[in-house]
Amino acid sequence: MRYARGAKQQGIYNMLKGLLDQGVPVHGVGLQSHLNIEPPTVTTNQAVHQHVANLEEAIELYSSLGLEVQVTELDISLYIPGVTYNPSTFYTAATFTDDLKATQAARYREFFELFRRHRSVITGVTFWGIADDNTWLSESSSGRKDFPLLFDVDHDPKPALDAVMDF
Repeated sequence: MRYARGAKQQGIYNMLKGLLDQGVPVHGVGLQSHLNIEPPTVTTNQAVHQHVANLEEAIELYSSLGLEVQVTELDISLYIPGVTYNPSTFYTAATFTDDLKATQAARYREFFELFRRHRSVITGVTFWGIADDNTWLSESSSGRKDFPLLFDVDHDPKPALDAVMDF
């Protein structure tokens, strides 16, 4: 399921609780986690909720049912929802600066600190790819490239890998 918030999150909780109350064998829940380098400021965009505290709330809510939690399809896009980009503002390997890499690494770090805090209920974290040369986020017809993973287009480690592994 996609990372949900508010009424949608409560509805998912109610559905899972109802299934469990009926004896349906539900063992876990997956939180699809396509994140961005920062949440948008546009309040109507669902990605506005991409804060560690909000994901922590979801993990705690679902695990309170005795369910395992998996973080699935994890990646962190450079693009901010609600911002209009055009070919002149698309990121390239050349414009993916050290500052952007550090910002992305910090974002990965804060989410992995959350995952470690809840290691007793999080049974897996799955990245949605290995390296930036092969990511679904670069498959749009616009030609826009993205650099959301832990390894760059040459399969060299990025600062994000250090952020994930540094604990």
